[in-house]
Amino acid sequence: MSSKLGQIILSSGVMLAATIGAGIFALPSIFTGAGWALGASFLFVTAIIIIGTHIFYWRALMKSEGGLGL
Repeated sequence: MSSKLGQIILSSGVMLAATIGAGIFALPSIFTGAGWALGASFLFVTAIIIIGTHIFYWRALMKSEGGLGL
């Protein structure tokens, strides 16, 4: 495996672990405090916002010169 590919996999793994780890602690707290309906609504709205943000960021990277390492 090349060094650059290894760095990409490592950084993606760290980001994935941080996201899952934050969800393990944050989601039960939100659902306990807000209830199931409001908690599910919050989860859905937050997921849509995060997905949209990632899509905008990806498009910006693809339009930049050289793809900023992509």
